[in-house]
Amino acid sequence: MKKNFIKALFVGAIATATITSCTSDDGGAKDDTNPDINNPVSAKYKHRVLVEDFTGTWCGWCPMLAHVVDLIKEQDNSDNFVFSAIHNGDSMTVSGTSALNRELASKIGDGSLAYPFVVVNRATQWLNQDNPSRNIKIAEDSYNAEGVPVGIKIASELTATGGSVNFSIKLGSTYNSGLKYVCYITENNIVKSGDPQQNYTSYYGGGSALPNFVHHDVFLRATASVQGTAISADQTKDGAEIAFNQNVAYTSHTGSVDNIDVVVMVLNNNGDVLNVRKVKANATADYENM
Repeated sequence: MKKNFIKALFVGAIATATITSCTSDDGGAKDDTNPDINNPVSAKYKHRVLVEDFTGTWCGWCPMLAHVVDLIKEQDNSDNFVFSAIHNGDSMTVSGTSALNRELASKIGDGSLAYPFVVVNRATQWLNQDNPSRNIKIAEDSYNAEGVPVGIKIASELTATGGSVNFSIKLGSTYNSGLKYVCYITENNIVKSGDPQQNYTSYYGGGSALPNFVHHDVFLRATASVQGTAISADQTKDGAEIAFNQNVAYTSHTGSVDNIDVVVMVLNNNGDVLNVRKVKANATADYENM
């Protein structure tokens, strides 16, 4: 790792979070990340991998990992991935995201909130090195081409300021410890010339500041907890379909609903992402059976 990587706390001092492991009711460990071990699988759905970039315009090394995101988006298999950029310490910061940042830094990092900080499926951290091929491999290794027993369906009625999201989760196996869901809104094509992206890299044409840098997949607001809202184990049985209808309000940076996306993910009780889906605002995405 380069010695001059930024290691900064984005707003004051932040305490390290404590992460506890999950166990079954009978005291024995359960591996609900892979229900094939514990329960039969009756149905599988297309799998996608979540890549969350914790970033800020003040972070001069962050364009190094934003460049890796751009490379993945250019690949033929880009549909296997869902991206989001969660900003802290700049004009795109949303209150309430620092707890998720602390949780993941403690869970899979060294607890120091070192930036750049990119997390795959809330379970694996990208290398803070100028090594695009290695970080692409980390993302690709998290993809399951055979599918997973968690399907996601999404529809929404949104404007540039908010609206409603309807989403459903369908299960092809039983998850004995229950699950969590997260639904949030992201926005594309944001330019902040008054808050230029700092840049210590040679990417994006080089230069110490990038006033015309285009920010994509920027987190705007979650419908509930961005860390995950629990679904009780009595609902997470094989064949279950769990429906949600939630309202959300947010502040668009572009003023256009055409730039708005909806992201829905399902997490196990350890907070690892089992599956994730992204769809444009006001579009419908049905289950994708394998």
